[in-house]
Amino acid sequence: MKTLWTNARLATMAAVGTPEFVDNGALVTDGPLLQWADSAAGLPADLARNCAATIDLGGALVTPGLIDCHSLGSYEFSGNGKCFSEKDECDCRYL
Repeated sequence: MKTLWTNARLATMAAVGTPEFVDNGALVTDGPLLQWADSAAGLPADLARNCAATIDLGGALVTPGLIDCHSLGSYEFSGNGKCFSEKDECDCRYL
């Protein structure tokens, strides 16, 4: 189900280490997938029409997906986005 989320303050993280914000932002999701995010003024009309629900976020801050990177194991990072544990290999790149 497509959902339109409106009245959001979006943190874009477009600049490394410095958050940038889009006030009066909007997002469109389809189930767990993000399909569109930007200023509400730029929302394509056909995309908005295809949403089954609209949720007003009341100015809430929306951040990119953050991952709890703590681990109870021992890992080494190779510098190419891969990390290696004593037991297996896992992909530790940011999405």
